Amino acid sequence: KRYSKLTQINIENVDELELKWKYETGRGGQPMISWYFNPLVIRDKMYIPDPGVFSQDEMGVIAINAKNGSELWKRTVKLSTVKDAQYLTRANRGITYGKNRIYLSTYDARIWSINATTGELDTEFKDNASSPGGYITTADGDAGYYLSQAPIYIPKGLIKGDGPAKNHNVLIIGSSGGEHQVRGHISAFDADNGELLWRFYTVPKPTDYGGDTWPTRKSGIFKDPYTRGGGAVWVTPAFDSKNGLVIFGTG
Repeated sequence: KRYSKLTQINIENVDELELKWKYETGRGGQPMISWYFNPLVIRDKMYIPDPGVFSQDEMGVIAINAKNGSELWKRTVKLSTVKDAQYLTRANRGITYGKNRIYLSTYDARIWSINATTGELDTEFKDNASSPGGYITTADGDAGYYLSQAPIYIPKGLIKGDGPAKNHNVLIIGSSGGEHQVRGHISAFDADNGELLWRFYTVPKPTDYGGDTWPTRKSGIFKDPYTRGGGAVWVTPAFDSKNGLVIFGTG
């Protein structure tokens, strides 16, 4: 839902709002850093993503007491691949909550799972058995993929049908990087352990439905053009729980 049904603030009293507290991130007015998100409020706590410093390989999440503005915890994570020199800016479009976890997407194409109460990393959320945990890698950052959107969290009770996502709490997220000639996609991951459940590519390969609408090259610099077709899903998708549909745009 993109709106609120709350009625305490309305056209009759909105002019009576006044500042109660202010939280300073300490980042100041940085060039090349974009704060595109709304704070995420869960009961008496407020969570905000921290895009970090443009030239440094760190991002994070800050938890704040929503009643008085005091900082509860701050979790900083280290990026594995920094491409700010190529991207020219670093943006973050929000974070997601589900089952007492905060999910943060970062510019190295990873999603982090953070305990909403303590700020500790969830080590059961990982790429594979040998991974230290706390994150999953959604795509190859060195190939030009990155994440700037918030994933959406879908509890298993809303998942319809008998597909690969059945009986899983799910995270849905797309990929940024169309400007770097990547092949756009949107994916579903198990929100508890990070397992990839399904992936949909926005640009079809020759044997996919619609693949015959793309040119075919077997050699040369334009070989396999579908692999560089763009179509990135860089804005958080919408979920239609009634019909079990994920709806998204590309660009």
